[in-house]
Amino acid sequence: MPRTDPDAWWDAADDDAAPPSPSNVAPLDRMQLVAFTGLTPRMIDKHVASGMPCTRGAGRGSPLRFDPPTVIQWLLREAAGENESGSLADLKRQAQALTVERRQIEMDQMRGTMIEVEPLRNIIAECVAELRDRFLSIPDRLETTASARAAFKAEVVSAINDLALPEIPS
Repeated sequence: MPRTDPDAWWDAADDDAAPPSPSNVAPLDRMQLVAFTGLTPRMIDKHVASGMPCTRGAGRGSPLRFDPPTVIQWLLREAAGENESGSLADLKRQAQALTVERRQIEMDQMRGTMIEVEPLRNIIAECVAELRDRFLSIPDRLETTASARAAFKAEVVSAINDLALPEIPS
C-alpha cells in the first residue's frame, strides 16, 4: 500500500522494510547527493563502501544513482549505529587484513626469514640462567678493597663476554 504523504518516508525510519520512494523525488547522482546532504564526495564514497544504498545505471562505468529518502534513512540509521552493513564492511576489512597477514607469514616461511619462537625462548632462558649463576657466585668472593672492585668489574665483563651464544636453529 503506497504512502500518499510525500514526507512519510521520513517517519518510516522505524519501519523494518525499506520505504517506498515518493514518485516526485528523482534519483540523484553523486555530486547532486553531495549538494543535497552537505557531505563531501569522499565521505559519500566511504558510505557507499559501507553499504549506503545506491544503484548503478546500465552499462559499464555508468554513475551511481541515489534515492534521497532511502539515503537519508540509511544515514540516520548509520548515525544511530543501527546499520548492519557498516559492521559487515568492518568485518570485510578485518578479513582482508588477516588474509594479507597470513600471506606475509607464508612468504616469510618460504624465504626462511622466520624464526620459531620456542627454540629461541629456550636459548634465551639458558643464557639468562648461566648469567644468573655467575653473578650469584661473585658476592662470595668479593673483598672491600679497590683492587677487589676492579677484579669484580673485570669478572662481570668477562662473564658477559665469555657467554657463548648457541647457534639459533633456522
